[in-house]
Parts: sequence; C-alpha cells; structure tokens
Amino acid sequence: DTKAGAHAYRDRRTKKRTTRNLWQVKINAEIRKHGMSYSAFMGALKKNGITLDRKALSQIAEKHPKVFAAIAKAVA
Repeated sequence: DTKAGAHAYRDRRTKKRTTRNLWQVKINAEIRKHGMSYSAFMGALKKNGITLDRKALSQIAEKHPKVFAAIAKAVA
C-alpha cells in the first residue's frame, strides 16, 4: 500500500523527534533535583567541553544517579 509506505516514512522521522524529547525529559527531571534547569545544564556542559550526548546523559540519569550527580556538580 502506498498509504502504509507514507505512514512508515513519516513515522520514522516522528520516532526520532519523540525519542529525543523523552531523553530531554529524563535529563530535565534529574537535573532539577540538583537545582539547575535543562537549558542551563546543557549550556554548562558545552562550556566545560563535556561532549556526552542526550542519549548517554538520559541513560546515566536513569540508571546511575550518583554518576549524574557528579557530572552536575562538575558543571555547576
């Protein structure tokens, strides 16, 4: 079906957008515990030359909160 193909094409892009949004929500939820906003945290990471991407940061925030706390402390 051409309709199925059109939906598949569209939704491959939508999946990328929603996944990135989920990473941002996870990072924001954890960084708020440390008294920072998401945008301030991401800016501080860039300023300090820490090149972890959002996917890695969200996994660290979810599975290793102590490591994430150390990262947050390093950029604060």
